[in-house]
Amino acid sequence: MRFNEKELVSLSRQPSEMAAELGMRGPKKGDVVKKRLVKLVVNFLFYFRTDEEEPIGALLLEQCRVEREDSQTFSIAFLDEAERKYLFECDSEEQCGEWVDSIIKARIPWSNMVYQMKLASRSAMVCNLCREIPPPCKRKRGHRKLDLPSVLVEMQAEKERNRHPA
Repeated sequence: MRFNEKELVSLSRQPSEMAAELGMRGPKKGDVVKKRLVKLVVNFLFYFRTDEEEPIGALLLEQCRVEREDSQTFSIAFLDEAERKYLFECDSEEQCGEWVDSIIKARIPWSNMVYQMKLASRSAMVCNLCREIPPPCKRKRGHRKLDLPSVLVEMQAEKERNRHPA
């Protein structure tokens, strides 16, 4: 899946579900654990150098498997590339559990999440959320294209409004 770099940077600046400095080791052989600022925003896990404002990478969590490796370490691997495994080291067992739980919740594809929310409840919040999602645009060959980053930003904004009512 391709994303516009500017839109991803903009999304990375949105309020996060979780954020912390964690030890992170990438999927390449010989990668070492480095301290990274890790932010969970909707269903993206952004990682930054600790002294920079723009992310150096992002993981789309929709088709991943998250597992605890030990009490303070968890990993993320992708279903289509099992050998591409990222390792994260937390400061405590509790922090590790919080990250694993949050990532499991975030990895549900946003479209399935909206569908499941429609099925689960007809509450005003769900109806408002569904109205805010822009309709798909028609493309030349009849294919439909969704503006994913703006939808994700809108979902995050709605979640924040519901979390902190005025």
